[in-house]
Amino acid sequence: TIGIVGLGDIGKCIAKRANAHNLKIIGWDPFAKKLPKYIQKSESFPTNLDKCDFIVFACSLNKQTKYMFNDSTLKKIKKPIRIVNVSRGHLIKESSILKGLESGKIDSVALDVYEIEPIKKDNKLLLHPRCIFGSHNGSNTVDAVIRASNQAILIISKMLRDKY
Repeated sequence: TIGIVGLGDIGKCIAKRANAHNLKIIGWDPFAKKLPKYIQKSESFPTNLDKCDFIVFACSLNKQTKYMFNDSTLKKIKKPIRIVNVSRGHLIKESSILKGLESGKIDSVALDVYEIEPIKKDNKLLLHPRCIFGSHNGSNTVDAVIRASNQAILIISKMLRDKY
């Protein structure tokens, strides 16, 4: 079971790929309206977090989401969980991640955003053998920029046609 926090474009794309691998999908997003039937929307985070083998953060950072993964959340997870954050560093309290890794409650972590950016060389997560790190702008390829630009042009064009 994979839990996805944030069911916007990125979260839905993650869910689509997870569904292709026959994973059960739980999602959290108070703003999500139309969702595929294979996503079980949970009321509010961290409800049902104890059912997840994986959790992926793909939501925005705001007052409600800042440090949504913390010591309190750590107590509610299914052991051992795998955590991925491809969204914003301040969604996760890194000291809680370290506690979870050291206790065995967290199996592994994949991050491409960090609580303090750029990540400091003395960050203990960098030395942990069950952590992997990426570059948040890694998807900023020529093809991705072209696709995003074309999509923006289509949206603006439709908006102008509808308005005028």
